[in-house]
Amino acid sequence: MNELAPSSYRLIETLLANAETTHHGRPTANPKGFEDLTDSQVIMMVNQLQDMHILISQWGDDFPFSITLTGNGLARAQEYRTNRTNKRTRLQACRSHLLAWAYDQADATDPDPEGFLADERAWFYGWKFSDSDFRSSVQYLVQLGLLKTSVVPTLGPEGIDSYIHYLLTAAGVRCVEEFDCDVVKFNNHQDGRQGRVTVAIGTMIGSNFAAAGGDQSHLTQGVSGTVDIEQTRQWADSVSTVLPVLCVPADRISELEQTVAELKAATAEPVPQQSRVAAAFGKTLQVLTALVTVSDAAGLIQMLIDQGAALALGG
Repeated sequence: MNELAPSSYRLIETLLANAETTHHGRPTANPKGFEDLTDSQVIMMVNQLQDMHILISQWGDDFPFSITLTGNGLARAQEYRTNRTNKRTRLQACRSHLLAWAYDQADATDPDPEGFLADERAWFYGWKFSDSDFRSSVQYLVQLGLLKTSVVPTLGPEGIDSYIHYLLTAAGVRCVEEFDCDVVKFNNHQDGRQGRVTVAIGTMIGSNFAAAGGDQSHLTQGVSGTVDIEQTRQWADSVSTVLPVLCVPADRISELEQTVAELKAATAEPVPQQSRVAAAFGKTLQVLTALVTVSDAAGLIQMLIDQGAALALGG
């Protein structure tokens, strides 16, 4: 999944961490004895990083005695560190790596009882995923229906033992083969393919939910439902059409125009993202609800609110 071996990332991180030893303002170090690697391994690693313009080296007696990060290398090193320490980025990577590992395990006649964390794919920019990263990723993938687990009994030196076998579901295999283990893209594709997204209607006062089976002047809190993408796009067009006749202050109209534009853009994507559509839909409803008490066209605004609520509650 990553282009470098874990030892190469650790070497880069060592250079970044030892920034007090610099050469022309860039981190420098002596690679001798690094990570208990052999001289030939260090030479191969330094040559690879030099070919990638990540570092430059000075040699003596057929061995690099000084290595220095280039400007590109310094930027890459900081990017690696940022990605490693960003929880969302790290967990997304852990899920992808775990899917790839489980995919290969399905073909193994003797699955590795040591598990994912013993595999080379348990590394991310030179550092191993933690037990917490692993457990969280398993739980998430199981909840999404991409992974399932089974306990496999074994006969060990001290009697019967067992280990957990991680198996991909049909959806998990599809995520690996068609989406290159990218869980986010797979999720977004599923949402867009189904043509519906989950949205929160939020809190609205005075709405007439007759179309959705509600009552006049009803206070609704924390209500959620699903909306059809095409119907939501049409509703956004309806809101745009009546903007000139809403009779509300200019700053309120500007706010509503912006939220409607965001909703239109979100629903117009080839594969609409659930989070983006849901946020824009909810925000548009909130802005409309706030306008009911400040507009002479309260009845028209209320109708738009009811239509939007009915989209979700009726779905």
